[in-house]
Amino acid sequence: MAEETNNIPTLKMSKHVEGFCLMTYRCALGHTELLWNSRDGVTPFNIKCNYPDCDKNSQHIAWEKDLCIPLFEGRCFVDNTIENFKEQLIKNIETNKGIQERYPTEQEREELLLRLLEGFDEGQPTIKCLI
Repeated sequence: MAEETNNIPTLKMSKHVEGFCLMTYRCALGHTELLWNSRDGVTPFNIKCNYPDCDKNSQHIAWEKDLCIPLFEGRCFVDNTIENFKEQLIKNIETNKGIQERYPTEQEREELLLRLLEGFDEGQPTIKCLI
């Protein structure tokens, strides 16, 4: 487990291999991004590519080159909160408003949101920008 000094993890081994690591993600078009895992927890293998107008998924690549570092400024994985998860779900539902043939009614959206919120898992990662 990573040892902490003043809330800053040290470079000792953490419980999870990718804990506190700077990792490389790349999409099929070759867009590459570094993301830091600010937690001692697992991270997704695939994420949405962060490059403008790119609709591809990025994969965690070059695992052997992951680098454990104590701090990083930029996009990183953090523990998600139920409040943030709900905001993300609402945003995703609203994003599909013009795409779907029949947009769900208010009641259907509320029921969908409640079902999706049941799937929230404490400690699952989300991406934030730390600067």
